[in-house]
Amino acid sequence: MEKKHSINGVNGRYWVIKNAGVRADHCHDAQKWISETRPIEGYGEPAFLRVEIRHDDSCKNGHNSFSITGEIKDKFGRDISGGCLHDDIVSVFPELAHLIKWHLSSTDGPMHYIANTLFWLGYQGYCGGELKDPPNLEFARNTAVWPDMPETLICPFELRILKVGESKAEKQALADSVADKLKNRLNALLEGMKSDIEGIGFEFIYSNLHEMSETT
Repeated sequence: MEKKHSINGVNGRYWVIKNAGVRADHCHDAQKWISETRPIEGYGEPAFLRVEIRHDDSCKNGHNSFSITGEIKDKFGRDISGGCLHDDIVSVFPELAHLIKWHLSSTDGPMHYIANTLFWLGYQGYCGGELKDPPNLEFARNTAVWPDMPETLICPFELRILKVGESKAEKQALADSVADKLKNRLNALLEGMKSDIEGIGFEFIYSNLHEMSETT
């Protein structure tokens, strides 16, 4: 199915290919929206940006996953840049800025929600005693979609530089405590994601499987 569809006043086109039982029951084979183009500065003159939003199982992992990316072309339609152009999207399409926090999140949560957050907080991975190595609070906040995550959740420096053979019990206990906090906020996080995705006219998961199976 293809149709004209606007998101927060941004015109575009919406496509959906409905699951025919090939993948997970509640996944879309494809569900995407491509925006109108708008001029963008900083890439030569003239250059134009358009946005693509997806929420489907195009990754074939059994989950509908969300992405928002950009594509920049010149006036002849030649590619200039593309991918996670989130700063450009915010600048040119501010109407879509609230969706960027869900990039690479799926219907079971942000990608590697706990493991990646713990890594950026300094609980996993080898830090080598280098302050520039994890933790990175900004990355942890983005990974967990927790913009006001307390700085106190960062793994203390003296625990990040443990040598092989030293006791890691205290570090593990702190990591487990942070993981519990992440788990406790996941349901509310998913509800917020679901609200935003349905708010732009997408289906979060199949809501009418029987009807869809008849039309695919």
